[in-house]
Amino acid sequence: MSACLVEILYTCALCLVILNVATTNQDTPNHYFGLAIGSTVGSAAIAIGGVSGCSLNPAVSFGVTITHVLTMESEGRHWDYIGLYLAAPLVGAALAAAIFYAVRPAEYGGKKDK
Repeated sequence: MSACLVEILYTCALCLVILNVATTNQDTPNHYFGLAIGSTVGSAAIAIGGVSGCSLNPAVSFGVTITHVLTMESEGRHWDYIGLYLAAPLVGAALAAAIFYAVRPAEYGGKKDK
């Protein structure tokens, strides 16, 4: 349960950073988005690496699991946690999109930010 919670929270944080620094019209000519995104990934790795492995990306989780299944000869529990690592980042990303929509309505043609 703790792995699921931290994956949701830190995926949400990463997606919020990406949405705010790399996709907004207000910050179009910025040169800091790489630093902001990299710092978020780095801090997430330090904070939750020991809890969940800090996947934050369902494609990476799926690729690692498939590679592990194909290369490991021993019977294992490779698929036990794949649902968590596929669903938790998607929930975090959806939460980030909802927060971004609420915080920056001007990006969607809504009322202007002050």
